[in-house]
Amino acid sequence: MSDLPMLENATVNVDVAMIVRLLDRSIVEVVRSQSSGISGVREADAARVGTYLDELDSFTDWSSRQPESDTPKSHPIVINLAVPLAVPPIENDSMWRLAQLLDTARYEVANSASARLPNGASKPDLVRWKSYYSDARRFMLEHVAKVTPVDLPESSPRNAMQGQGATGI
Repeated sequence: MSDLPMLENATVNVDVAMIVRLLDRSIVEVVRSQSSGISGVREADAARVGTYLDELDSFTDWSSRQPESDTPKSHPIVINLAVPLAVPPIENDSMWRLAQLLDTARYEVANSASARLPNGASKPDLVRWKSYYSDARRFMLEHVAKVTPVDLPESSPRNAMQGQGATGI
């Protein structure tokens, strides 16, 4: 059995491009959060994660309710996607897992059957995408909220801090 070919990092679906963009930003926010360098998850970061997931849910729902685009003259217009961020090793195991969940969602959305449509999502893809967001939300509510703070005096720190967020105007 041969390996599957790596698909190009592009889509022809404007809504898929937007969802991938939202997932990319969410991954960066999680990896560079104040919680990434410690063993627990700060309340502010947990609240921010909730808003990232809310935005993904909201946009996915909105885009799925839009009528099909009838674009015979312009489809397919290739929309290049940003090169995906490799999730680095970070100190916080929970934030690392959350970043991995979001990264998996990104890969699945970008390479879905719906990525070939002009807009919207097929019903199976929509159900699948929403399940990724739901998994991340459940992980935060059912695991992270119960175990934070984690006391790891013998094994922390094991990774360097990720550094400050973007600055400038």
